[in-house]
Amino acid sequence: MQWDVLRAEDCVVAIPDGDFLEVTVTDCTQPHEAEVVGASFAMSGLEQSDCDKAFTEYTGKNPADVPDYYVDYLLPTDTFSNPKLICLASPVTGGQTIGSLAAP
Repeated sequence: MQWDVLRAEDCVVAIPDGDFLEVTVTDCTQPHEAEVVGASFAMSGLEQSDCDKAFTEYTGKNPADVPDYYVDYLLPTDTFSNPKLICLASPVTGGQTIGSLAAP
């Protein structure tokens, strides 16, 4: 799947290193490295705060209250041609996890 069409509830098997266009998505009941917690238009300088807000809306918890996960994001190198911000939650220990962070 193209990375810029990811949406909340998509679970990404592995985030490739370096520049990439596609990622492999799986059901969250299967092992995965990251879960998409939100997507929006990128606003320079606000990426982390926007993703922290998306995490809270998606999970019902503040990122600081879920110490086993960290919030990160994917952003294109040219935000003028593709201003998409994808917010991800990943285990702080690295590796893969099983299950979803979505609020019940």
